[in-house]
Amino acid sequence: MEEKIVATEEKTSEKLDITTTRKIMVVGCGDGGCNIAATIADAIPNNVFAITYNLSNRAMNMRTAHTRIWPIGVDGSGKVRSDATETFKKSTARRFMERAMEVLGKMDHCDYILVVGTADGGTGSGTVPTMAKLLADNVDIPVIIMGVYPSIGEDAMSQYNAIQWQQDVTKTGLPYIILDNDVPGTLTDVHAAVNGYAVEIARILTGEAYGNTDISIIDNRNLYMLINQVGGRIVISTNKGRLDVNSDMTNFIETKLLANDYQPAPSNVRGIGLFVKGPKDMIDRVDSSLVDFQSKYGQALLKFAHLEISNEPSVSILLSGCSEPSDRLRIMQSKYNDVTNATTNRVDVSKEMAASMANPLGAMKTGGKRGDTLNFSALEG
Repeated sequence: MEEKIVATEEKTSEKLDITTTRKIMVVGCGDGGCNIAATIADAIPNNVFAITYNLSNRAMNMRTAHTRIWPIGVDGSGKVRSDATETFKKSTARRFMERAMEVLGKMDHCDYILVVGTADGGTGSGTVPTMAKLLADNVDIPVIIMGVYPSIGEDAMSQYNAIQWQQDVTKTGLPYIILDNDVPGTLTDVHAAVNGYAVEIARILTGEAYGNTDISIIDNRNLYMLINQVGGRIVISTNKGRLDVNSDMTNFIETKLLANDYQPAPSNVRGIGLFVKGPKDMIDRVDSSLVDFQSKYGQALLKFAHLEISNEPSVSILLSGCSEPSDRLRIMQSKYNDVTNATTNRVDVSKEMAASMANPLGAMKTGGKRGDTLNFSALEG
């Protein structure tokens, strides 16, 4: 009898477990930066490790942080960027790096480092560019800068510092994100809203906002390419709503995302990451080509799409390679010029008045003063 050989295939029920979340180290510099870092750490405790750095230790223990650093014998920067930079370079940089390396050693892995500070003050504005470059030069982890522009209502020094910050950040060559306080509302409300949006951005970076999908996924490598390879200015916008039946994707991004994201508008976009999750009927009508969007904001060198079926609809977009926000910078320069010109052209009124007036009593006589020698002229004649 002929022997038959039957080929068999070994099968397994094990599924590949894809990790979609990422861990980041957030470094907050200055009062504003420490507040943002603490807000992010509170909201995303499992995937964020926070370090706070300030030139004053006041209220440092009131903010969430795993490591706190401040120089000895210094209390604030007084909005002087150069002082903050020199203090970090000469007094704190080496100790900071030692602590940062300790933190990275304790983390099982770290996907991104986010260095955060306001652009208008002293500590954050003066320290963030140098600190971020120092980290990038010493660790093989992508470093992202996040700064906050001042409102146009802030003083000339704030506008000046922000423009100097932008120059220094651009010079580092690192990817960066700009948030903007120039929106209506009380100072407290604006800060809370901007800090909250920083959390939404961090959710995208950590992968907590979107999960696994077998339709189309932006994986870790795709995100790395958008952020670190394309780099430049990054705009990340998100809206927790669903697309209407007749909604145009470009219009939805403009009106629901970019118009409400507390960031300067994107320009010259070179990288696009589109994230969409929602019911199947919503996902089925998503046009991820974004042809119209690219014709307005820039043709992408890289474009990825994440499409995920979910009962919790949300749309987000990550735009990288954007140029500096020139229009917003010109507004800050105009405010600075208005203030400084007004100061330069100020008339010293009292000096002008005094120069045009004379003593109505004439030259004043001085009496009671005796000369060195006696005068006997009165006896003559």
